[in-house]
Amino acid sequence: MKTNNKTTLHETGLRFIFSNTKCALGTHEGTLSKFPNADNLPAHRLICFTEDNDRIQLCPNNELPIGVTYQPSTNTCLPICIHLLGTSKYTLHIQTSDTVKAGNLLCSDDDGYVKAIPTTSGQYTCIGIALTDGQKDDLIEVSTTVPHKLEIKE
Repeated sequence: MKTNNKTTLHETGLRFIFSNTKCALGTHEGTLSKFPNADNLPAHRLICFTEDNDRIQLCPNNELPIGVTYQPSTNTCLPICIHLLGTSKYTLHIQTSDTVKAGNLLCSDDDGYVKAIPTTSGQYTCIGIALTDGQKDDLIEVSTTVPHKLEIKE
């Protein structure tokens, strides 16, 4: 095994396997690989950067999400795939914290869940539109947008 610039080269017979530990470098088409901040990060939840911007975590209600986890994480040493909001070629399945109807604009909620944007006054982070109905803890289909703040006034 030879190492060069944080890229590891594994020789297996006549083939070589490259593994890049700097997963955020380069350009990306709708997905990004990042290391989780904690074990047991669930799939289908909104993700944001940690304070040092080096790892990802479940997105709290007051943070700006960057994407949705594609698979669960069980180890902080293994990167996971994140579908970036507003750039994914596909609709995404996201877990909801409350009842959602198709056509509702969605915002982030605690622990990476989504919910329908409330009608009460306040600032909310819009992440897309629901394409299917869902109840609490259901996976709903979402057409995402680049996250942006919306202010509801009464």
